[in-house]
Amino acid sequence: MEKIIIILATGRIYSEGKKQTPLLLFPLAFLFCSLIRSVSLSTALLLTAALCIIAAIIAGMAEKIIDVADAEPIIIDTFIGICIAALSPPPLDIPAASLLFFIIVSVLFLLAERVQPFPANWIKSHLNGGFAIVLDDMVVGGYVCLSLSFCRYFGKFFLWS
Repeated sequence: MEKIIIILATGRIYSEGKKQTPLLLFPLAFLFCSLIRSVSLSTALLLTAALCIIAAIIAGMAEKIIDVADAEPIIIDTFIGICIAALSPPPLDIPAASLLFFIIVSVLFLLAERVQPFPANWIKSHLNGGFAIVLDDMVVGGYVCLSLSFCRYFGKFFLWS
């Protein structure tokens, strides 16, 4: 059971001291984002909320198995953050379920994750456990979602008219 938790949390078989690229992260995130774009907003929000809860449980269990607080190999939180960011309407006239939109969302999320805007930085430094691991990336994903929404609805008046 521990190996399954580690694979779900890290996207790879974790072994101490070895850096491995989580190859499943982006294809699975793209598939899930395509799924949530094909259903109604309320269904997409319910699916994302359910996934957040499951991810928090898995991240907490993986943290205990690895025995490191907010261990770097745990990437299920990044998956959740990208999925939340992908709930936004795409800027310009890019199709919502396209690979280009997914790449834009992923890059913006990864950049914002490095910056860790408030309250994500506070969550990361003051809370612990599976919920905290996922919550800081949920906040960052929310910032990216709001930024893209802002660009979609207000940017066209300034940049793309």
